[in-house]
Amino acid sequence: MIKENKERGLHTLVLLDIEDGKCMTANEGIEVLLEIEKEREENFLSKSIVAVVARASSPNPLVMANYPSILVKKDFGEPPHCIVVPGKLHFMEAKALIMLAGAPKEIEKEDYGITGSGSVHSGL
Repeated sequence: MIKENKERGLHTLVLLDIEDGKCMTANEGIEVLLEIEKEREENFLSKSIVAVVARASSPNPLVMANYPSILVKKDFGEPPHCIVVPGKLHFMEAKALIMLAGAPKEIEKEDYGITGSGSVHSGL
């Protein structure tokens, strides 16, 4: 589903499993997704910017965005965590990921599917 959504320019929210009262971490989720990518010989995640949201709507939330190879090594603290795989980014989404989630500045310059540089995306 992630690959198909990326091809269509859509964002994907990955909700992580809770089993026997234990929450899957974003690190574990990223590892699983990278393994699936490798097994299928597809390139849908490893070169993409990914965002991790930890403890959304709590007093101490965390949002961090970067490449999976970098995020998999980070400590996001206590779960619950979820993963967002962005599709085509509007220029304001790219700026928000950089400013609010620490995404690399290169996502503004390189072709990451970013729409426009100040114009409204009319492809909806």
